[in-house]
Formats: sequence, C-alpha cells, structure tokens
Amino acid sequence: MPTLYRGRRLSERCGTGFASRLERSDLPETVMRYACWFSLAFLLLALATSEAWGAPTNWQPGNLQPLIVGWQQFFRVQWSATKVNGRPVLEGYITNTWGFSAMDVQLLVRGYSASGKRVGQLVAWGPKEVDSGSRVYFDVPVPRAASYEVAVFAWNWIQTGGGTGTRLR
Repeated sequence: MPTLYRGRRLSERCGTGFASRLERSDLPETVMRYACWFSLAFLLLALATSEAWGAPTNWQPGNLQPLIVGWQQFFRVQWSATKVNGRPVLEGYITNTWGFSAMDVQLLVRGYSASGKRVGQLVAWGPKEVDSGSRVYFDVPVPRAASYEVAVFAWNWIQTGGGTGTRLR
C-alpha cells in the first residue's frame, strides 16, 4: 500500500516522476517534501535552459574574427536563412575536408542591414563532432537581419593514436 502524505498519496500531491517513486518507501515527511521541491526545481531548470522556452537571441557587440585564419582549408559551410515558428534560423551543413575529426565546433554569424552595414555578430555552437570527410547538419537561431554571413569560429581537432598494434621489443 502506498505511503500516505497528509492523507493523500504523494503522486496526488506533487505529480508523477521521481517523488512518486518514493511512495514505496517509508521516508520521513521532510524527505518527501524535499523530493517534491527537488522535482519541481529540476523541471523548471530544464525548461529554462531549453531552446523551446523561447529565449531571445541578441546580437553581440564587437568585431570578432575566426580564431584560425584560413579555416576554409579545413571546412566548407553551406547554409540558408529560414524561419521556424516565425523566428529566423540559419540552417545548413559543415563539411570537414581535413584528415582529422573536429569536435566542439563554434560558428561566427554576422548580420547585415539592407545597405550592407554590419548590425551585429554572435558566436553559436555548431555540431558536437564532424568526422573527417563527413557532412553534418547545424541550425542556429539568429536575430533579424537583411543578410547573414557564417564562418567557423573555433574547433578542437581529435587526434587518435595509430599504428599497427604490434609492440617493439
């Protein structure tokens, strides 16, 4: 029989999930109360950090340049500006043309007015990993602008050991 919390089952008091699984145990009332609050706090944190929450994207001031001059010899970027739920999004593909895999790819996006003046820039996360010779999808929510420019801002190479697997004696 489920443990009652002030005359009601715990799942009736704070919903289903982590706290309702605690019903099967006979824990003190304070532990049950903390479990309810912990579940609620975790849910709110998950909603606040997700892009579905609709956090606005703003241009960042400054004049950033890609951290590696000549990044075009390592990557090819193809993208287009679209709208998702009425908000502008840049979506496209990054192709790794180099011999090593890259991880933690960051993109530099610049926005321009209709007259060609830069209105702002932002650095956004791209794909987590782009293997050598592969093509990986990305999408970046951006503020409104007449046109955009996308560059690879930074990344880390993944270098793995090679060899034949034989040991020298």
